[in-house]
Amino acid sequence: MRYKNFIFENYSFDHKTLSLTLRYSFDGTREFTETIQFYSAEKNIDLTVLDKVCEYIFLVAGTSYYKLFPSVSLDLGEITLTSEQAQLLTKLYQGGLSQYAYENELDPTILPIFTSTSQTATPTAYDCNGTLLMQSGGKDSLLSAELLLSAGHEYTMFHVSTTGKFPAFLEEITQPLVVAKRTIDIAALKQGLADGGLNGHIPFSALFAGFALLQAVLLNKNIAVASIETSAEEPNLMIGDFEVNHQYSKKYEIEQAIQRYIHTTISPDLNYGSVLRPFNEAKIGQLFSSFAWGKYRKKFSSCNLANYKQGEDDGQLTWCGSCPKCANSFLLFAAYVPEEELLEIFSGKNLLAASDMKETYRQLLGLSDIKPMECVGTIEEMRYLYHQALKRNSAYDLGFDVPAAKNFELDELEAHQALFDELLDYDSLR
Repeated sequence: MRYKNFIFENYSFDHKTLSLTLRYSFDGTREFTETIQFYSAEKNIDLTVLDKVCEYIFLVAGTSYYKLFPSVSLDLGEITLTSEQAQLLTKLYQGGLSQYAYENELDPTILPIFTSTSQTATPTAYDCNGTLLMQSGGKDSLLSAELLLSAGHEYTMFHVSTTGKFPAFLEEITQPLVVAKRTIDIAALKQGLADGGLNGHIPFSALFAGFALLQAVLLNKNIAVASIETSAEEPNLMIGDFEVNHQYSKKYEIEQAIQRYIHTTISPDLNYGSVLRPFNEAKIGQLFSSFAWGKYRKKFSSCNLANYKQGEDDGQLTWCGSCPKCANSFLLFAAYVPEEELLEIFSGKNLLAASDMKETYRQLLGLSDIKPMECVGTIEEMRYLYHQALKRNSAYDLGFDVPAAKNFELDELEAHQALFDELLDYDSLR
């Protein structure tokens, strides 16, 4: 089916129910409605800042529906964009849909370019303070939770699900937890697919940053903290000059672009960024093993295949033991934790010795044409971890040669926002 325009119809926030509603359409006929239900708010919130964050979410969440029938024109209605807004949205609708374009064999040049229609915006002063930590129950956000606690910082955790529920063990963390429920328009999306539409990965991290910023404003907080490390910088593959990157919206470039968007359009006093940005995946494994493994090893999971599915209850997290995320996590912890403890959480399966995981490890270790389309470490990190694991235990031998990591430094701290210098003493974590 062919359409002329993807229309950003409107958005609205109900202050009584704390529900954000987003509406889109193709040519005003094929319509979509999404809601995000928030459950906690202070009485006196900044309504101007709140509305501007809602607009950010509205613009980014459009990727979930635009992808059905790409290459159409965009109709933003009365919304005007500054250059910072247009630049970020173009990145998210191009780079953030790069995996989608690759898997659907699309010419990436058809992906939309947003243009600036306003010279300046008027950001709002925001007199609030406090930290909101995005929390999934995976290793990265749990590590952030423990590092912030060890540094004496209080925060509120924020979890997003499609059921309004959360992993039960998060209540054991001695900080408040609030939950939002995202309801995408599944029926309309399924009908679109049945009518020949396309599906694929969207820039989730940039979208969830918006959800966290909105919850922060509802709680009169000024910092929304993510848990993203440096491995997002490596693309899965290159097609000419076009970068295909599953983790595109986790890149530091995008974190900075979101921060510029916030400061120039919403408020110079509202912030977003990752507290783990200085660290690589191998360092994350070492820190998690020291700060969080003993506390969470039987409870956490970073497996997306077994958890976080639309409409399913994630009260108890598990591992599937057969996907790239499981393979990545097993290798990560094999370098640092006792074998019996690691095998226990994977139901006794040594993933490095399993025949059904050999090709996955070839991909993770750069011995295949493509890196898995998942949030996994860089090839050099995985090679470093493999040889570290092999030194600890010969049972982790894959049975094929793996090159040594080159120019890899476990404790090399990458550039990060000064915003978080006051939250953690990074040098003490070397």
